[in-house]
Amino acid sequence: MSRWIEHLGRHRIAANGLMVLTLIIGLWSYQNINRQFFPDFEFNAIIVTTTWSGASAEDVQEAIAIPLENAVLAVSDIDSVRTTSSEGYVRLYIRVNEDVDLRDVQTLIEDAVTSVSLPDDVDEPSVRRAQRFEPIADLLVYGDKPIEELIARARTYADELTARGIAQIALTGSPDERFEILVNAENLLDLGMTLDQFGTAVSSDNQNLPAGIAGKADVSTQLRAQGLARDTRQISQLPVLTDSSTGAVIRVGDVAEVIRKFTDDYQYITYEGLPAVKISLRRNPTQDTIDTAQIYLDWLKELNLPDDADIKVQPYNERWQFLESRIGLILKNGIAGMVLVLIILFIFLNTRIAVWVALGIPVSFMATFIFMNMMGITINALSLFGFMIAVGIIVDDAIVVSEDTQVLQARGLSPMEASIKSAIRMWPPVMASSLTTVAAFMPLLLLEGRLGELLIDIPYVVVCAITASLIECFLILPGHLAHNKKLHKKPSRFRTAVDRNFNRFRDDFFRPLASCAVEYRWLTAALVVVAFMLSITLVSSGRLKVNLPPNVEGTGMSVSVEFAEGTSQTRINEFLQYMVAQLKSVEQETNYHFIKSLVLNHRESNEAENASIEVELISDTKRPYTNQELVGHWRKKVEIPAGVEKISFGRSRWGLDNADLTIRLSSDDVDALKQASLELQKLYLTYQGVSDPGDDLPFGTEQWRFTLTPAARSLGLNLTTLATRLQTMLNGREIGFIQEDGEQLDIYVRLPESQANSLAMLTALPIALDNGDWVPIGSLLNLEIRRGVESLNREDGKLSIDVTASVDANIANANQILASVEADVLPELISKYQVDATIEGNRNDEQEVLDQMKIGVLVAMLMIYGILAWVFESWVWPLAVVIAIPFGLTGALFGHWLLDLNVSLLSLFGLFGLSGIVVNDSIVLISFYHRLRNEGMAVKEAVIEAAVQRLRAVLLTSITTIAGLTPLLFETSFDAQFLIPMAVTIVFGLLFGTVLILLLVPGMLMTIEQISDWVKQHHGKLTGNTNAPENQSGRP
Repeated sequence: MSRWIEHLGRHRIAANGLMVLTLIIGLWSYQNINRQFFPDFEFNAIIVTTTWSGASAEDVQEAIAIPLENAVLAVSDIDSVRTTSSEGYVRLYIRVNEDVDLRDVQTLIEDAVTSVSLPDDVDEPSVRRAQRFEPIADLLVYGDKPIEELIARARTYADELTARGIAQIALTGSPDERFEILVNAENLLDLGMTLDQFGTAVSSDNQNLPAGIAGKADVSTQLRAQGLARDTRQISQLPVLTDSSTGAVIRVGDVAEVIRKFTDDYQYITYEGLPAVKISLRRNPTQDTIDTAQIYLDWLKELNLPDDADIKVQPYNERWQFLESRIGLILKNGIAGMVLVLIILFIFLNTRIAVWVALGIPVSFMATFIFMNMMGITINALSLFGFMIAVGIIVDDAIVVSEDTQVLQARGLSPMEASIKSAIRMWPPVMASSLTTVAAFMPLLLLEGRLGELLIDIPYVVVCAITASLIECFLILPGHLAHNKKLHKKPSRFRTAVDRNFNRFRDDFFRPLASCAVEYRWLTAALVVVAFMLSITLVSSGRLKVNLPPNVEGTGMSVSVEFAEGTSQTRINEFLQYMVAQLKSVEQETNYHFIKSLVLNHRESNEAENASIEVELISDTKRPYTNQELVGHWRKKVEIPAGVEKISFGRSRWGLDNADLTIRLSSDDVDALKQASLELQKLYLTYQGVSDPGDDLPFGTEQWRFTLTPAARSLGLNLTTLATRLQTMLNGREIGFIQEDGEQLDIYVRLPESQANSLAMLTALPIALDNGDWVPIGSLLNLEIRRGVESLNREDGKLSIDVTASVDANIANANQILASVEADVLPELISKYQVDATIEGNRNDEQEVLDQMKIGVLVAMLMIYGILAWVFESWVWPLAVVIAIPFGLTGALFGHWLLDLNVSLLSLFGLFGLSGIVVNDSIVLISFYHRLRNEGMAVKEAVIEAAVQRLRAVLLTSITTIAGLTPLLFETSFDAQFLIPMAVTIVFGLLFGTVLILLLVPGMLMTIEQISDWVKQHHGKLTGNTNAPENQSGRP
C-alpha cells in the first residue's frame, strides 16, 4: 500500500485523474441504480395452487389440500408449509430452508405434486416461485356506461401500457364473461336426457376437427370438420338430437335459451358513485420505480381525455409519489447534515484542509454508488439513511491524515513529503479504525428473516462508504495535499480566535476535569454504572417502551365489512354510504381535508356479503394526524347496525404487513378452533388500545349437507354418483369455449337460476336412473342445512387459525399485551378447548432477529477486541475500550426517553454503528497515549496528556457524525419518524460515548496499568527478580 500512496502522491495529475474518473463512473452508476421505497425481498418460497369448481372449503381440504401437503412435507429442505383451502381453490405457501438452490427444490416439489392422485375434475396444479411486484399506481376507468364498455376500454389501456414496458398489469372489477345455455328440467324430461347427456350432445358438434388429407402429392387437400360456434346465434343452431320418427333435428334454440352474460358473483367497484374498473400497475425487481411511473405518466399525458369524456381515467394510489416524496425528505435532511459537517470542518480546521476534506465527501459517495451498482443495492429510504450515517464517519479518516500532514509541515517537511509520510504512517491506525467500524456493522449483514432483509441495506451502504472513504483518503487526498503550497500559511484572525478559545477551554476547563476523573476514577466509573442502571430501569419500569418493527406510515386507510348471509346489496350499499358520510364528517371536525380518493369495493373477494372502502390520503409529509389517529376518529363516529358480523378498520403501513397481535391456535377440531377464536377475540377487547379483532376462519355460505335415504341405496345409487349429478345440476357443466379478441369465453349448460337456486324447486326435480326411470331428488336425500366456512388454513399438516387484532401504539404496546395474553389468557383457553397456541406475526420476526443479534454482538466484540489488540500491540489495553462500549447504551436510552420515542429495531441497529464510532475515537486517544509512554512519560501524566491533546480530534470526529444526523432529529414529518430512533441512538449515544472516551477510558487505562504493574511486581517476587525495571515500553 505504501508504494501506491507514494506513487499517486508524487504524480502531478494522478490524484485529480482518479478523482474525475471516480466521479464519472459514480454518476453513471447512480443512473443505473434502481430507485424504490424498500429493498427488494428475496422470497425463498414456492407456491402451489389449483382449483376445483364448485367444491366447498372442507371438500377442497380433504380431497386436495391434505394429499398435496403430505407429498410436499416429504420433500427435503422444506422449512414450513402454509395451506389455505377455500371454496373451489387451494394454495400451498412453502418456505424453503436458507442456502438451498430454490430451482432444485422446485423440481422436487413439482415431482411430488405430480405423483398425487386428485379428483378427475380438479385443474392441474401450478407450481411457481414466490415473487414480489412493487405497486406503482392504480388507474380507475370509470363512467356512466355499461360495465362491458368500461372493461373493453380498460383492456385497451392495459394492452397499451404493457406494450410500453409496464411489467405486470392486473384488472379488478372485471367480471368473467361467458355463454350460458339455460335448459329447464321439463324440457330435459321431454327429451329424455340428463343435463350431462344434453351437454355431451351439444359439445360433440361444437368443435373443429381435422379429417385427414385427400389426394396425393401436389393435389393433396386437407379436410376439416367445421362446426365450432362463435356467438349466441350459432350456439342456438347446434343440434341436440334427431327425432327418430320424423327425422326432424332438435336444436339448442328449440329447447333452451342461449345468453351471453357476466358472472354474478364478481367484485365490482364504484368511484364517485359510478361503476369503475381498476388497472393495477406493478414493476418487477429489475425496474426502477420512478422510471416505470414515468411510462404511465407519459401515456396519461398523451391520452389527454377531455373533462366531459363519457369514460374517464383517474390515477389512484400513486405509490411512486410516496416514494419520491420520502426519498426527497431523506435527501433534504442528508444535505442539511452535510452542510453542518462542512461548517464544523471550516470552524475547526485550516480552510484549505477543510476544502480538501469536504471534497472527499462527494468523491466517497460517488465511489459508494459504484460499489452499490456492482452489488445490486438500490436507492431506497433505508440505503439513503445509511448515507446519512456515513456523512460524519467518512470525513474522520481525512481529518486524521490532513491534521498529521499539517503537523509534519510545521516541522519543516515539504508539502509532498509531509502528505506522503503522513498517509503512510497513518495507514495502519486509520485502517484499523475503519475495520472496527466495519466489524461493528458486519453482524448486521448476516441477519436473516424478513426484518433483516428489510433493513440490511443500511449496513451495506455504511460498509461501502467506509471502503470508499479509505480509497479517497489514501489514494486521492495525499496527492491534493502534496501539491498544495499554502497549507501552512499564516492563519486568519478568525482561525486564530477559534484556536485561542479552544485552547483556553482545553487547558482551563478540560485538563482539570480530566485530572479529577483520573484521580477519582472509581467514582467516575461508579457514576457511569449508576447512569447505566438508571437507563435500564427506564425500560424495565415501562417508562420507555420497546416496539421493534419499524412503522412506516402509508398513504391510505380502509374499512372492511362482513354482513350476515342473505343481506341485500341495497342494505350493504346504504351502510357503505353511511361510512363515507361519517368519514367526511371527520374531515369537518378536524378541519383537515385529508381525503384524496374514495373507492368502494362491492362483493369483495367475490363474496356477496363482503364490502370495503379504500381511502387514499393526500400526500402531506407535514400532516397533523397520523393514519392511526384518523382511523380512531372514524371508528368512533360509526354505529354498527344489526346484521354486521365483522368490521375492521385498517391503515396502510409499509414494510411488514403482519397484524399487531397474532396468536395461532391449532387443533383437528374446526368447531373448537372457532369457539376458542371467538372467546380470544372478546378477551383482546378487554385491553386498552386494542381494536378490530378477527381471524382467518370466516363463516362461509349456507351448505346443504345430505345423506342417502334407504330408497336411494335400494336403487343402486351411491354418494359419489349422486353428488356428481347434483353438482352438475347446481353449477352447470362447461362444454367448450370461444376465443374472442384474445379472451376465452367459456360455454356452460345449466338449469335456470329459478330451478338451481331454490331448495324446494331442486328437491322436486327428477333425476335419471341408470335404467332410464326418473325419480324426484327429494326422495333420495336426507338434507341438513348448516353454515359452512369460507376458508381453512393448515400449518405443517395441522389445522390452524390466526386470531389477530390491531393496537393503537399511542395507547398500548403490542408486545406487552402479547406477554399478558400469553401468561394470563392462553393457559385457560388451551385447557378449555384442547387447542395449541403460539405467538406469531411480528414478535416471531423480532425474536428471530434478536437471537441473531445476540450472536452478532458477541462476534462484533471479538472482532473489535482482536483489531484493537493488533493496533495497540497489547492484550490488556483493548479492555479499556471494550468495557466502555456497552455503556454507550446509556445515552441512547436516555435520548429515546427525552424525545418520547419507542425503542425500535433501528435503534438496535444504531447501537452497532455507535460502538464502531466510539472505538474509533478511543483509538485516537490510546494511540497518542502509546506514543507518550514510549517517550518516557509517567502513566498518570501520559493518560491525562493524551486526553487533553486529543480532545480536538475526538470532539471533531464525534461532532461531525452528530451533525450529519442532527437535522433528522428535528424532522416533524410523520413519514420520517421510523428513521429517527436510529439517529437518536447514534447522536445521544455518541454524546455520552464521547464523555466516556475522554473521562472513563483514561481512568480505565490508569487502572489497567496499575494492575499490570502489580502483577509484574508480584511475579518478580515469586521468581526472585525483585529488581524488575519499570515498564517504559508503553505496552503492559
